[in-house]
Amino acid sequence: MQICAIVNEINPIKKEDEICFELHAQTQKNCFEKEIKMQILQKFKQAFQVETISIHISYKEESHEVKPSSSADKFEYLLKQNPYLQDLKDTFNLELE
Repeated sequence: MQICAIVNEINPIKKEDEICFELHAQTQKNCFEKEIKMQILQKFKQAFQVETISIHISYKEESHEVKPSSSADKFEYLLKQNPYLQDLKDTFNLELE
């Protein structure tokens, strides 16, 4: 299942004789190199009809924000995005549940 998720997320970029992939985590990079890289390399060699093509894999870890769960936390999160929400809340005398 992890292989399918990786393949669905990658967008290869062709640079001269190199295909570049940017993945989202070291674990994806490891899985790609172990289980997918050679198969894709062969497919690209056939598709582009070349023998001297290589694959470059990079990754950047994405930070995952903790999503607010309570109404107050959600309001605080949205307030950071748009400070005018406080004016709206005060004007209409709104209360959070």
